[in-house]
Amino acid sequence: MAITIGTFGAGCASSGATSTPEASSSADGGIAVEEKLLDVVVTLPEAFFNEMTPEEIRASAKESGYAAVVNDDGSVEYTIPKSLHKEIISEMAAGIDDSIAETLASEASIQKITHDNKFADFVMTVDREAFDGSISAKFVPFGVGIQAMFYQSFDGVGLDDRRVVITYIDADSGEEFDTYILPDALQ
Repeated sequence: MAITIGTFGAGCASSGATSTPEASSSADGGIAVEEKLLDVVVTLPEAFFNEMTPEEIRASAKESGYAAVVNDDGSVEYTIPKSLHKEIISEMAAGIDDSIAETLASEASIQKITHDNKFADFVMTVDREAFDGSISAKFVPFGVGIQAMFYQSFDGVGLDDRRVVITYIDADSGEEFDTYILPDALQ
């Protein structure tokens, strides 16, 4: 089962076998995750649902076998069975790895990208001269970082703790020559 960000936003919530959580929104207006005994409650901000009415959100969730709660502020709470949440997290991780593989195949200046299992620390080994001269290569850390922060969000990492550090290594010298940090780079 392939779960993408779009289909998750359009149809995830809880199976009928679990109870519906009380309606509340995340305090920061972002993605919130609360782990319960049998389920994980994921709250997504209203911005994820600009093109959908509350009725469409609930119908899509029901069709997928989950229940959605649309809050007064427009955010949506999905209660997901833990086993499915693990599957979603696993598929998000695979999506990041696929994106990295595509990047390595298309961007000659980047030779290798590695990461830890929480997608917080990345090492990008590059042909520095080619990397410095490639405009498209400059966007890679941003794209990888945004995907990693989204993964961290769904994995339950709090807003203040979400951080991605991408260290650039010169392939010829083996030396670190720069670091890209999200969310710092967005400020």
